[in-house]
Amino acid sequence: MMHTLYNLDAWLFKLVNHGNSNAFFDFLMPIITNKNTWIPLYVLIFLYLIYIFRKRAYIPIIGLVLAVGSADYLTSGIIKPGVDRVRPCNVEELKANIHAPCRNSPSFPSSHAANHFAIAVFLSFVLNGKWKNLKYIFYIWAFAIAYSRVYVGVHYPFDVFMGGVIGGLLGLLFAKASKHLINIRTT
Repeated sequence: MMHTLYNLDAWLFKLVNHGNSNAFFDFLMPIITNKNTWIPLYVLIFLYLIYIFRKRAYIPIIGLVLAVGSADYLTSGIIKPGVDRVRPCNVEELKANIHAPCRNSPSFPSSHAANHFAIAVFLSFVLNGKWKNLKYIFYIWAFAIAYSRVYVGVHYPFDVFMGGVIGGLLGLLFAKASKHLINIRTT
């Protein structure tokens, strides 16, 4: 069973990493996958939360930090060392097209995917009703980052899928807690 799953994951990896390879993505995906690219957006998110929630902004800000922090710790600090899956860029048989630094750290699950899906789900629930269509932008953004991790050769599709699931669940948990606390503070 595990061998079949690995073969499917390797096949999907090649489909994205080799099959979708083109000059435009070779330029764009390393930018998308670089966490420093998104620092201005992170700042805007915090400023927007302050603008929307005013004196109660500390609640969603702390909730968002806890969602991302717990997603990152769970994936990088607990699951990755336990599973210890080799990154595809370090598997010679895959002949990965590598467009980003290839670390020797474990691959499963993707912390990038977990962290950004935590942000996307958290914001879509906390801001629900503020700008309803904004949630689709957050999900497309998180998906693009997850996809870029496979494209640049540092994760398998199942790594980013599970990272997204973990991050999404933690984002939802902390969003519900934050909304509950915001509602308590307004009554």
